[in-house]
Amino acid sequence: ACSNCVPGCANNLPIPELMRASMYPYGYRDAAMAAELLGETAVKADPCAGCDTCSSSCLRGFDLKDKITDISRLVNVPYDLLA
Repeated sequence: ACSNCVPGCANNLPIPELMRASMYPYGYRDAAMAAELLGETAVKADPCAGCDTCSSSCLRGFDLKDKITDISRLVNVPYDLLA
């Protein structure tokens, strides 16, 4: 959540929030919490698709595009299936 990656995103995505959302299903086994956070960010499924101008990078070495693509799939899953 250092936010160093944010200025490099041409789509102005809330990257720290998306990375936190990715932690919920994989770290805490709580996909519903991830979906809730995604709903608050209003991010669409696969928001990185077609972006060739990304210069965002993670100081911790996370593949941001991969994690964002993965977690944003939950946007299309009905919440009651996750809760």
